[in-house]
Amino acid sequence: AQDTARGGWATAPGEPGDLIITHLAIAALQAAQQAGLAVKGQTLRRAADFLKATAVKDDDPEFAATRLLSGILLGWPQDDPEVSAGIATVMQHLPPAEPQGLGPLTFLHRATRALHQSEAAGFDLWNQRMRDHLLRTQRRDDELAGSWDPPDEDGGNRQGRVVTTAVALLTLQVYYRHLPLVRQVERPTRAAADGDDRENQNGGGR
Repeated sequence: AQDTARGGWATAPGEPGDLIITHLAIAALQAAQQAGLAVKGQTLRRAADFLKATAVKDDDPEFAATRLLSGILLGWPQDDPEVSAGIATVMQHLPPAEPQGLGPLTFLHRATRALHQSEAAGFDLWNQRMRDHLLRTQRRDDELAGSWDPPDEDGGNRQGRVVTTAVALLTLQVYYRHLPLVRQVERPTRAAADGDDRENQNGGGR
């Protein structure tokens, strides 16, 4: 279903790509790789080309967070200017410090994942603000206690209470459910690595 000319995915096979749908496809392919399934390199390279060709919309934080997370899932390194620019844009839209409505939950979730998995310097501040905001907006005192009200933005009326609550919970769990994907790992010395070669050749370690 990928648009082979530009590398993205849309609501119909072969149509020019849409960033949101392309992100979902990239996330699915990355999960497949982690599960040990084969994914064609050409498919991922086309997806990366689509992201690079997709203009950054500074006035749309959800767009920036979606693009940043997609790039990280495809392997953008920590020193990639696209990563630095995406982090800077996202950090301009910290979760609110004062009580207010839930707001764009999809943005909060993708931004939290992107900042954590890129090991952004501002993640601790972001995560604290996000945690406090979600705890403030959770229902507490009635038959709906424990859930979150669907926001007016972000397609909340279509998502409903169950999906909204699920995404809120997944957002709260990001910091321990996901490993950073762009961490710079120091290679061991030759002597220390000798015993690991056979395991790495068989797919062990990363």
